Amino acid sequence: MLQVWAWLFVAVLPCLALYQTDAGKIDWHKELVGIPRTETPSVAPRIQLAAGADRRSFIISVSKSNVLSATTAVNGSIAWRYVLDPVDVIGVYQTNPGYVVTLSGPGGAYLRSYDITSGDLIFESRMHRPITGRLLEPARIGQDIVFSVDSTSDIFVLTNAFTVRRIDGLNGETKWQWSSEEQSSSILFSKLISTVTATYVVGLTKSFRSYTLHVVVLDSSTGALISSTDLSSSINGPADFVTLTSAKTPNPILAWLDEGYIKAVVLDKDLKSKIRSNRDNIYEEIKDLGVNDAGILLALKQDGTSHVLRIDQEAQGVGKIWEFSNSALATDQSQSIYAGGYDRVGLPYVARVHWSHTMHAASLQLFAANGADGQGMVTGFTFPFKAETHGTMEHVAIEAANPQPYTYVSRAVFTTSTGAVQLWQQENMQWTREESLTEITSVEFIDLPEPKAGQEGFSPQDLISRLTRQIYEAQNFPSYAANFGRRFLMGASTSTVTAHTKVSGPLYRDPFGFRKLLAVATSTGKIFGIDSANGNIVWSKFLPEGTYGGTVTPIKMFTTATVSDGKQPEIVLIAHRQAPSNSKSTTVYHFEALTGQPLLDPAPRELFRGGIADAYLKHNENKTIVIVGEDHKIHLYPNDPYVQAVFGSLAPSLYFALETSHQQLSGYQISPVTTDNTFKAFKAWTASLDPSERIQTIIRRPHEPVAAIGKILGDRRTLYKYLNSHLVVVLTASINLSQCSIYLVDGAKGTVLYNAAVPAASGACNVHATLTENWLVYHYFDEKSDAAKGYRLVSVELYEGTGVDNKTRSTDLTSYSYDSSLVTVFQRSFIYPHAITAIATTSTKFGISTRDVFLLVANEKQQIQSIPRRLLDPRRPKGKPTVGEQEEWLIQYDPVLPDDPHRVISHNYKVAGVRKIVASPASLESTSIVLTYGIDLFLTRVAPSNTFDILSENFNKLQLVLTIVALALGIFITKPMVQRKIMRQRWYNS
Repeated sequence: MLQVWAWLFVAVLPCLALYQTDAGKIDWHKELVGIPRTETPSVAPRIQLAAGADRRSFIISVSKSNVLSATTAVNGSIAWRYVLDPVDVIGVYQTNPGYVVTLSGPGGAYLRSYDITSGDLIFESRMHRPITGRLLEPARIGQDIVFSVDSTSDIFVLTNAFTVRRIDGLNGETKWQWSSEEQSSSILFSKLISTVTATYVVGLTKSFRSYTLHVVVLDSSTGALISSTDLSSSINGPADFVTLTSAKTPNPILAWLDEGYIKAVVLDKDLKSKIRSNRDNIYEEIKDLGVNDAGILLALKQDGTSHVLRIDQEAQGVGKIWEFSNSALATDQSQSIYAGGYDRVGLPYVARVHWSHTMHAASLQLFAANGADGQGMVTGFTFPFKAETHGTMEHVAIEAANPQPYTYVSRAVFTTSTGAVQLWQQENMQWTREESLTEITSVEFIDLPEPKAGQEGFSPQDLISRLTRQIYEAQNFPSYAANFGRRFLMGASTSTVTAHTKVSGPLYRDPFGFRKLLAVATSTGKIFGIDSANGNIVWSKFLPEGTYGGTVTPIKMFTTATVSDGKQPEIVLIAHRQAPSNSKSTTVYHFEALTGQPLLDPAPRELFRGGIADAYLKHNENKTIVIVGEDHKIHLYPNDPYVQAVFGSLAPSLYFALETSHQQLSGYQISPVTTDNTFKAFKAWTASLDPSERIQTIIRRPHEPVAAIGKILGDRRTLYKYLNSHLVVVLTASINLSQCSIYLVDGAKGTVLYNAAVPAASGACNVHATLTENWLVYHYFDEKSDAAKGYRLVSVELYEGTGVDNKTRSTDLTSYSYDSSLVTVFQRSFIYPHAITAIATTSTKFGISTRDVFLLVANEKQQIQSIPRRLLDPRRPKGKPTVGEQEEWLIQYDPVLPDDPHRVISHNYKVAGVRKIVASPASLESTSIVLTYGIDLFLTRVAPSNTFDILSENFNKLQLVLTIVALALGIFITKPMVQRKIMRQRWYNS
């Protein structure tokens, strides 16, 4: 009977994870696409006007997270997105008013076409096997896409640097294919130009000192080779030539930079045209601005002066049509960035954007190539771009309009060095997307202070003033009483902030501690304060050095003061600063967590020159941060005589494990203070790992409360948990990538307590693990199993001594005691139906609630799942449980973990690209707050052991009140009746 109840309990647990009414209230999901790639025009963001009656504009981008997306220009919302596999990197994409077409994978292995408005996949075609794809440098070589200019919707594609195909734009079928006969030669094709009758393929031939241009002409209808030739040229790479077309010229023009001069040639079928050279100016660089269909390119002189050039039909080359004033490099302004774009009737524009150090504002100059009756016209304005918040502008894409003669307006999309994407309409900012949140490196949960009465301030009042104030405030009593009655009787609670609650003013804690502040650091050098109630950004800071030429990379972040300490919350960020001279230093930033205000003056503070090996927070009275430099010197923050004295007394008992330069694991101990008043770590041991293995990840046991030091068995005996605070999990890979290993190591003396070897999956060690208390869980793919290939989830528990009732006091033992290595290991392996990208366990305030495992299911559903610990208990018996095992609620071992949709805590959200899952306790012991981050952000709260310390909002308080009232009324009515009956009995019995 107990076995039936145990199975019923496990089956009901998933149902308790998330009520249907809680979906969208206790959780939130922030969709992101990632920081746009801007290294080449072929993948940089662009604004595309879509076909249709509403004529909407979309911002098409490819991100560093390998996400193809369309963002609505009006409000910055994501219209659609596709998250591609990491190996399926987009190499080039092209747009028109109806479609977005991409080439991705090695050498452009996959061609995909999407509807630009809805994002629907029109077709997907494989151009070649990915294993045969050519990986070329630079990456822009070998792939290109152009749309046909005839009445068809066909697409011309170049893949693998030697194959050209004409593809039906409706179904992806190949109409013809041409491949170069010299596939192994030094000719690498990189650009296509299509006309109605001919398709030109432009490539580079490598010579001793430079590249030579090579052109092939194909028949657009059949793909037959018409002609080919080498052009007399000497260029440095693919960025030094541009293909130009124009409705004013019957044939396209190929322009290139040759020893400072721009040369051009008209492309015809027989390739007999004469090369023309423009020797009016000497240029350093030419740029393709995306308006080459209008015959326009940009040329830069050595001093930064920029010229707009256009096809000159009479000279059969290119000529200068405009020079941007004050575009030369100067100390009072940043280097200019340029972009090209069109208006709704297809007229071309060129924009120049730069930042003024004297005005502390940005300027945009817009050149209308067809303005002023074809002579060209420029307009401009300044706009208040905040460089101190968003860094520098790295890329711009524009869209223009000509609402009336001689009036031009623009809409510009900027990508900044901090990962922000902004749209400005003239000098007004319309919206900002903080895409750097896809590159989070550190997260800290900050407890908020309780709300205080009279937060606006208190001043002494006399009796009359106090009575007047109280009478005035009494006018709100009826609404308060009505709201209280509604909450009490109907079960509706407004005491906690939900994802849809609009909040303003100072941050405060709700009664149950569900609301926290998320302090988030990103790899772009920007940190954020995010409200955990709704995902809104409360504050953001750009680390100052990024403004002055250096780059700042956050390494670790710690909470050094909390409200439980009686202080305002504070966070400390340890970062690497890379100076323009490539010198590295370690700096510290100290912020007030609730506002982001710096607490160091000057900020930041340089701790030492060089990088860090690791950093830890010592959970003592001072919450000292211990930073280990690459030279193994110990640096403290804060660093004052009292902190040094306290740390010096603890130093002999402190141990830590580090990865060596040879990717092996070594342990270090801290020496006493030296004559120069510093500490240094010396090597105490080296782990006996296989020399052929290389460390991939080190996972340390988290600092968490432990509610029970043992597990009571059914026969009343005890298994005592092995609670060694120095435990670390080491994940390794063999040099030949044939095997992966999982080690559980005592970080104090290097003893290997547990070891498992698992096969590598397709030459990669994609093992994920988590460690808490005495419990280790790891996941891998087994492709060499004789029984069945698939994903495995292994649960391991460690207990003290050699068996039951063998207590060695692992928490109190010295690390060099022999008993500290005596452990009993229980292990079970389960078949799990999916791959995962992250794994973690729940965390509660006192550690009393059951710890569940959270897994990100990396399938097409993109879900977060919770697995009850009882299912993963390694002591589950293989046979029918005994009476004692039934008392422990152990269920019979089943190697297959069912794919139960009830365990999905992300319900209908598609959480993309999750890299890590972090859990934090709420004030209620039953509840844990779970945050996942990667491409998307998702936060929810869960109760692994159900909400035993709070009534559910579904609890029927009205029924309870009515029951109590009915009982009271019944007592009131029957009490006189009972008294009269007792009186009569006494009367007749006397």
